[in-house]
Amino acid sequence: MEKPKLNSEMASKELVFAPAVLGRLHFTRFSLRFTAPQKKALAVKMKTLIKILSYLFGLVLVIGFCGYLYIFRDQAIDTGFIPLEFEYCGNQIYGKDESYLEIVDWLKANKDGWVLSFASYVPNHRYYHGAFNVNIHEEA
Repeated sequence: MEKPKLNSEMASKELVFAPAVLGRLHFTRFSLRFTAPQKKALAVKMKTLIKILSYLFGLVLVIGFCGYLYIFRDQAIDTGFIPLEFEYCGNQIYGKDESYLEIVDWLKANKDGWVLSFASYVPNHRYYHGAFNVNIHEEA
């Protein structure tokens, strides 16, 4: 049997796959459809995933809120832990020094209502100790 000869008209045409050919190549349009049990299982999985994500989001919100309340709570100075010396204007002040007694008396009188601040203010009157730093500004 002789093979058919391709004429110039047939040679210039591109090969186009018809739906029947695609079906034979196992690319059916029905392959992406779900059955009823598959849809139900997928819906259950999605509901479970949404529940887990909403619980995680709620947990992150609660932890963030508690952290905020903990960090920005009112703080008080425990006068028993006031250092025995401070660095003030490059000098060590302690004991019966007038500047030391003045800052200790002021701290004891104003021990409540302190708030933690992460801002770095320009020092005006700075009393410094390794674990204790007080920066006093004049009121405007």
